[in-house]
Amino acid sequence: MIDLLSYEFMRNAFGAGILAGIVSGFVGSFIYVKKMSFLAGGIAHSAFGAVGLALYFQLPVSIVLIPYVIIVSVIISLVSDSKMSGSDTAIALIWSLGMSIGLVLARAASDYAVDIAGFLFGNILLVDKLGIMTSIVIVSLVLLFIILFFHVLEAIAVDEEYAASLGIPVGLFKTGLLIACGLATAALLRLTGIILLMSMLLIPPAIANRFVKSIKGMILFSCILSALMAVFGIISSYYLDISVGPAIVFIASALFLLLKKDYNFFKINNLKKSS
Repeated sequence: MIDLLSYEFMRNAFGAGILAGIVSGFVGSFIYVKKMSFLAGGIAHSAFGAVGLALYFQLPVSIVLIPYVIIVSVIISLVSDSKMSGSDTAIALIWSLGMSIGLVLARAASDYAVDIAGFLFGNILLVDKLGIMTSIVIVSLVLLFIILFFHVLEAIAVDEEYAASLGIPVGLFKTGLLIACGLATAALLRLTGIILLMSMLLIPPAIANRFVKSIKGMILFSCILSALMAVFGIISSYYLDISVGPAIVFIASALFLLLKKDYNFFKINNLKKSS
């Protein structure tokens, strides 16, 4: 383990993994409780369009990715809140269109030799100092938003109609939560890849739900579990010579299955009763 820290790229990877664990624990808990995984998946997968744009115009991926996911998050929020029929289809269209644009532009880019699979499935070699600094900024912004408005977000997650009756602008805060999800995507992209990052967002809170009875407890449990999954996934990726994204998913899935039997103490209903 000590010898791994002698490599700068491994130190970057561990730093990014811990930061990703923190942001996914905070965001993923609300996504899980609010059952917004489809919306989050639309944001996450459409983000590949930003990768294609960055490669095509030879720009840093982070510089393109952050405004891109914010715009997509707002669009998906507006579409999901509208009462028009076929909103799910529209979100699926955004999802698939983003992936398609990304693949077309990446293939057209002169530097297509870049490891596209790394953006899809994760690659610790893609984590550089700019990525670390970007992750620090992202984690800071997301944590600031959730901590400042925690009780509002908790009320919306537990009972949206009751929150609206209190005069809370539910749509605005749901949009903010989806933007936080988009920023989490930017933080997780290099580590897990676009295809697999949803497991990092959803599996830890799903496991945490079996042991805790409050959203605060779920967030804390998820942050610790996500960070540990990332660290052990990176170590496994290095020694087994596999992509870091699948390594993290294997660990997360194993934990989910191992802890499934006879340990389901708490349900989401417990969250509602405790709020």
